[in-house]
Amino acid sequence: MIQANMELSTGVKIAVLLLCAAHASAALGKLPWWLRHDQRGVCTAASEIICSDDCSQVLVCLGDGSGGFYATVVAVCDSSADQKCSAEQAACVASADSECHSYLPGEEFMCHGIGSFPDPYDCQTYHICTEVNAGSQTETCSGTTAYNPLQADCSLTTSDRVCTEGPIAACTQLGQVGIVPENPAIYYICIQKGDGISPEMYRCPGSQIFDVTTAACVDPALK
Repeated sequence: MIQANMELSTGVKIAVLLLCAAHASAALGKLPWWLRHDQRGVCTAASEIICSDDCSQVLVCLGDGSGGFYATVVAVCDSSADQKCSAEQAACVASADSECHSYLPGEEFMCHGIGSFPDPYDCQTYHICTEVNAGSQTETCSGTTAYNPLQADCSLTTSDRVCTEGPIAACTQLGQVGIVPENPAIYYICIQKGDGISPEMYRCPGSQIFDVTTAACVDPALK
């Protein structure tokens, strides 16, 4: 039985684990604490696949019986084989083929302006900057609330665009620029960090917003 299970494909293994987890959830209302795992990805629907915050585990979202969701591990990636989680493929894949981002050891959000900034990867996390070219104070919205970049509070939810699509578009090339859709005064530039590309967040001064076409902060009345 053990040998036969080891020969199953990754997709079949995940399907079997999903079925077992679903039965356990129905019978117990929730899985025991030792099967749970806090994740950077946010559960927004049952059977949704997300990645752990360090991209080392594939997780599935299950209902908690009260309208909410929690995640449980269905696959652990082999770091010695340079694997990372891919939520899109619902499997552990080669790091180069994974869309998952994990913060580098010691990496922190760098402040390039004063004020509150959304985390570029986690819709529930935000960073408070009180000094330029320094580290930030990191805070996290609780429960199913999410950070609102326009209001600078936790007035959005995990079912809003900021969570279902992500706070910003993923970096795909060096020099890529874009805005935070909820607040166009906040923009980002994709730069080289280690072996990958990561976004650095900035804020336009005063009441200006960022114009992606000209790559400059402009008066919204002149757009």
